[in-house]
Amino acid sequence: ATRSGGLPVGNRNVDYSGFGDDAAFNAGVQRLDAVPAAQARVRSTLALTGALKRPLVIQFNHNDPTIVPHMQTLYPQLAKSAGAAPLPQVLPAVGEGHCGFSDAQVVEALKAVQR
Repeated sequence: ATRSGGLPVGNRNVDYSGFGDDAAFNAGVQRLDAVPAAQARVRSTLALTGALKRPLVIQFNHNDPTIVPHMQTLYPQLAKSAGAAPLPQVLPAVGEGHCGFSDAQVVEALKAVQR
């Protein structure tokens, strides 16, 4: 938010579910608006084009509720369409949930970048 000049994402119209009492959760969650200039800056500097500038290693977790299996294939496909060379290296899934990596798994993924 500091680098982009404000919050580039908002949740004003998001209807959350899966938190038990969804009505109470939605009534109590802080609602924020995205700052249009921040959105524009993020779009221009962080756009996911697939045009890689350096080697990329991707590793997912099993049963990740945030990055579902369908979404896991999209960036490698985008990189292929963009002519990335080398293509992203996708490691086998490990751990459970979201960011469920052990310290050793993080080190192994970092080593894979060097290979």
